[in-house]
Amino acid sequence: MLENTTEIFSLVSRFVFIGFALGFLYDIGRFIRYSFNAGRIFTFIHDFSFAFLSGIVIFVFSVEPGDGGVRLYYIISAFLGFTVYILSLGFLTKLIAKAVYKLNKKLFSVLKKAFCTLFDKISKTICPKFKVLFVKIRQKKSELSEKCKIHLKKSLSLVYNDDKSKIGELSEKGGENRNAIKAKVKKSS
Repeated sequence: MLENTTEIFSLVSRFVFIGFALGFLYDIGRFIRYSFNAGRIFTFIHDFSFAFLSGIVIFVFSVEPGDGGVRLYYIISAFLGFTVYILSLGFLTKLIAKAVYKLNKKLFSVLKKAFCTLFDKISKTICPKFKVLFVKIRQKKSELSEKCKIHLKKSLSLVYNDDKSKIGELSEKGGENRNAIKAKVKKSS
């Protein structure tokens, strides 16, 4: 147990410093959030992980001086240090983070415009070459599909085969295949 006031004052100042350091860590995360305009989910994850980390840090630093217990004035001192940081230096870094966000936004808009113009120029030079290729492919496809349609229309009998490996046997031997079922089809007029 602590009975000496100098020890209590030294512990309070230690936890004020710990709270100040936690405020600095929080500020780093806040700076990242403002710089990239993070959404609500990232903000929730950041705040939750910060609260978890703060709890662990306060517990670890309070085990030895508190003989395994966490005293209320440890938590209050850490909260006081955190609050002092957020209201003093945290306010300044928040202003800096907003300025960096605006700068990032302008920079990204300039880069986006440059990439879009570059992509437009590339697409205007390359696309006509591909267009010719696609027209040739489309013509070949239509020719092949017409041949297939004509071939199927001229056939007067359909062959159903349940064994895929013996599809060609019927036409090669010129005879009946025991796995094939032949059906006559009447041509509709």
